[in-house]
Amino acid sequence: MELGKNHKWWANTVSDSLVITDRERVSRLQQALGVIKQSDHERVNLAVQNARLYGENTVFGYELNTLPTKNRLTMNLIKSVVDSVVARITKNKPRPQYTTSRGNRSLRRKAKNLTAFTDYAMEKGGASNAFRDAFLDAAVMGTGFVYCYREDTEICFERIFPSEILIDQQEGLYKTPQTMYRRKWLPKDSLVAMYPDHDGAIRSSSGPTPSVHEFTMHNREDLVEVTEAWKLPSKKGGKDGYHVIATDKALLFEGSWEHDTFPIITLRYNQPLFGYWGRGISEN
Repeated sequence: MELGKNHKWWANTVSDSLVITDRERVSRLQQALGVIKQSDHERVNLAVQNARLYGENTVFGYELNTLPTKNRLTMNLIKSVVDSVVARITKNKPRPQYTTSRGNRSLRRKAKNLTAFTDYAMEKGGASNAFRDAFLDAAVMGTGFVYCYREDTEICFERIFPSEILIDQQEGLYKTPQTMYRRKWLPKDSLVAMYPDHDGAIRSSSGPTPSVHEFTMHNREDLVEVTEAWKLPSKKGGKDGYHVIATDKALLFEGSWEHDTFPIITLRYNQPLFGYWGRGISEN
């Protein structure tokens, strides 16, 4: 199923040239998510299976029920191989370095100080832990993600569980999608504290429901699914990029997105010939 014009949540007008309302934008966003979820079942099921092969019955409160528990391996060769690879590859921390080209003594000293500052900022922001966990995700399920964002004056890094990310398969055929979606469950009280003007809409938003196609959770009325979505500009320097944060009932944030990349870094263990998602160790 393809995304149609009614799924363009980033548009500023509707068919009759009227300015799009918040309710219409949320509706279009939910429609787009529904279409992508429907076409993503096989990929999600494969990720669940690979997680089970690694030896996980539950992951952060999510139940992995695709395979019966009795079918788990008693001697897990896949887990042994994955853990060995992750330990070897992540032994060295990611470390950007600044160098000069025929620079004088003063410039070389500035480059050295800038490298030291970047080391401190990345360590304080949790870069090494986030990238290590994301590489483990990539080794097990094929693809891992790290979210890079700013909190006040600090740069922060957060590992994102792969099931939180949605990519339109047609857009991602050549690994250059124009839209990206992140879904995350948050307590309603925490979300209300962040967006107090939307108290009523947040508390009436839907909670988690069981699904055979995804990492499922027990029904909890105190949680709400929050979607953060990005649409890249149509061309370099374009002004038509868009960024929203919403539940199924409330548009919490909307604004332009002028960067030509997403704030989420993608790690793939093995690159596929086509398509966005990588292949993990158990698929080789």
